[in-house]
Amino acid sequence: MNKKAQRVGGAKAIITGNTDPKTSTWLQQGARNPGAMTGKQKRDRIRDRVRYDFDLRLIAAIKKAARSEDIDTSFSQFAEILLTVAMAQFLDGKLKSYFGIDNRNLSNSLRFRFDYELPDEIEQVAAYGAVDGAV
Repeated sequence: MNKKAQRVGGAKAIITGNTDPKTSTWLQQGARNPGAMTGKQKRDRIRDRVRYDFDLRLIAAIKKAARSEDIDTSFSQFAEILLTVAMAQFLDGKLKSYFGIDNRNLSNSLRFRFDYELPDEIEQVAAYGAVDGAV
């Protein structure tokens, strides 16, 4: 057996054929054999991956700051730290001015009621993340 080949065992191997859709769904949602998982698969299993709809200028600024000489870390780790600090400030009531009546509009989505405007600081952040000074 090739050591680099992915280990697959039990009923998991029959997913490739024409199986009943409910059986296929059940097999895909079932628990995997931890012994057959790589270390990375085990670590990824315990964390959630998310996607946020951010202003592209903000993403560029965060990436630039994360790769700066002082910080030099991954984009996701730096963003996680920023979100944690902002969440702590929110819990302390320091961000109430951003979520006031003046900064919100009714949302077109059925999932939530309001859309909030970006804070004035977005222009400063956008200027930092701009490539060659273009905003």
